[in-house]
Amino acid sequence: MGTLEIGNDGYSFTLLESRLRELARGSVRRLIGTLFLLLLVALALPGCSVSKFDKYATLRFYEGYRTNIQYSYFDEEAGARSSPNFRNEMLPMRVADNNQWMDFTDNLGSIYMTLGKRLKRDTFPAGLEPITEFIAWSRLSPPQRLKARDALNAREEFTSIKARLVLERDTDEPLLVYSRSSLPFTEKPAYAVDSVNAERMLKMAVIWHKDVK
Repeated sequence: MGTLEIGNDGYSFTLLESRLRELARGSVRRLIGTLFLLLLVALALPGCSVSKFDKYATLRFYEGYRTNIQYSYFDEEAGARSSPNFRNEMLPMRVADNNQWMDFTDNLGSIYMTLGKRLKRDTFPAGLEPITEFIAWSRLSPPQRLKARDALNAREEFTSIKARLVLERDTDEPLLVYSRSSLPFTEKPAYAVDSVNAERMLKMAVIWHKDVK
């Protein structure tokens, strides 16, 4: 490749600048062409769609599924499910494409909120302890619940995921409450699941584990 001399009249410099621009435009066209070709190949694959192309482009190697599980926002100061947010929200389930893990996660827009631990096929039922212990606790008599609550809440399976057993103020309904970290001087968000929906979570997890693809 020859060397271009830059003359005093600026003509040679202009020629070099023009050549560099042509090369840049060519690189951009080739990049766009490559991306378009990849999209066409992806769409041509059996069962592939634009949504799947977007999924793998964003490294999202799981699928989300609607469930019949519901949760509520929990007001820490009031000790109860919050109003006007005392409404049931659907809690989706995520399953890995290779079917080796699942969790219960809702997309709240700016964050993903996961209730409990991610459950892995090779260690199942590890991670379900807070749910199973909450269900058992909710079936105790009111005096037994009060007596056992603090000891259960101190266990590592609860503290490690910021979960605890709560008797809702005024109703005394047993709740499994999950708290999230928050910025300093801001309200810490919390979410509650009652015993009916905890049983649904357990049932859904067992069904997933039995479904070996």
